[in-house]
Amino acid sequence: MRKLFLPLILSLLLLPGCALSSFETGSLMHPPRATGEMAKIQDLITKEVGADIIFKYPLNGDYRSAIIMHDIDNDGEDEAIAIYQVVSEQTGSHVMIMDKINGEFVKVGDFLDQSSDVDKVSFADLRGDGRDDLILGWNSYNNSGKTMTTYLYENNEYVAMKFRETYSDFVAGDFDGDSKSEILALSLSRTDTLNSQSANIEDSVANAKLIKFNEDIFNFDVIGSSMMDSKVIKYGSIKFGQINSYQVGAVIDSIVAGSAMETEIVYWDNSKNRLVSPLFNKYTTFLRNSLVISDDINSDGMIEIPVMDQEQYGSHRNDAYILSFVRYETEKDQFYNIESLIKEDINSYIFIVPEIWKDGENGEYKILVLFNNDVVRICKKEQSEGKIVAGEEIIRISVISKQELKDLNKNDENIILNQDGDKVYVAKISNKESTLAISEQEIRKDFRLI
Repeated sequence: MRKLFLPLILSLLLLPGCALSSFETGSLMHPPRATGEMAKIQDLITKEVGADIIFKYPLNGDYRSAIIMHDIDNDGEDEAIAIYQVVSEQTGSHVMIMDKINGEFVKVGDFLDQSSDVDKVSFADLRGDGRDDLILGWNSYNNSGKTMTTYLYENNEYVAMKFRETYSDFVAGDFDGDSKSEILALSLSRTDTLNSQSANIEDSVANAKLIKFNEDIFNFDVIGSSMMDSKVIKYGSIKFGQINSYQVGAVIDSIVAGSAMETEIVYWDNSKNRLVSPLFNKYTTFLRNSLVISDDINSDGMIEIPVMDQEQYGSHRNDAYILSFVRYETEKDQFYNIESLIKEDINSYIFIVPEIWKDGENGEYKILVLFNNDVVRICKKEQSEGKIVAGEEIIRISVISKQELKDLNKNDENIILNQDGDKVYVAKISNKESTLAISEQEIRKDFRLI
């Protein structure tokens, strides 16, 4: 079963470097000439507004193009959404929606927003009518938060609706199970307003708000809110999906001071009719100095959360550590270990933790991982005078040069695991008689470069 996890774990470990980094995406006056349908779309834009435009590219989210293709009306054919600025207008951005009618793209909506830069584009069925509504987030360069606009289809035309609420990040999904998506808007703590006597304290501290479309008033309502960790300085990854087999919600991986990461969960409790953030004030539970994000690591349709072994490492920086992926059971308020690995950050490899080294299903281990000078020592965990200490060494993994490999004692039964350039990854079974000993075959199977 563990072999099925490995490709997903490897891809997950590679995500944070790009998913969490902040980089600039420049605007292009004239993108490279497209072909096929994209060329027809560009021709339509040129015809409607002229060539003197600047395309605007979303800085975050899954959609990073200035011309986005998506089947909004669920007719089996993609519509096109273009985001651009007319140079002569100097400020503001246009959103043009184009539909294919009788084989040709035609403009069916054109909107001007006063914002100049696009943060994020998303789609969700906010009204339960089978159509994917367009949700567009706009960057703000002051401390008031980003703004959001939705584009809904009503009476055979698109209507733009600007939100009153601001956000730092958002995700859409059907939180309450009524076949209509809601928008979960997350807001970081606003230190500029916390000390203001006129400030709304609820809006000043970090919070999550669930926003739902109300057909009766043809507008959006905030149906629930919850407190979030005010130590967070940036939301890194936010996913909507199954938290466990019976509960959906959002799993949020965030950056806190010191470049550490933590995870929070937000879901709608139908039995209590309120928004819940069960990990609020449980700051250290998922605090980790590893930028590994939550994801479905075993393709079971549920999101698992990475956890560092706090018993061994606390909040200190470590270059080799045990990382568990756990599932949260909301009804029991408990976590269950799904998979575990040892991650070494300096030389970029992982080692899947064998079952024999695990101690129960709650993420406890029979081992300690020690790291020094490119050597990982995996030792038996013992107690001495009320403290956890390293006992007998089980195996060690060393990273040496090719020249050092030539000097190794051939009688030491070294296991050559891999080579990468001048680096040679070597394992050695320290005690074959240990109750925690594993075979050379298992060592080779569990070791992977990342």
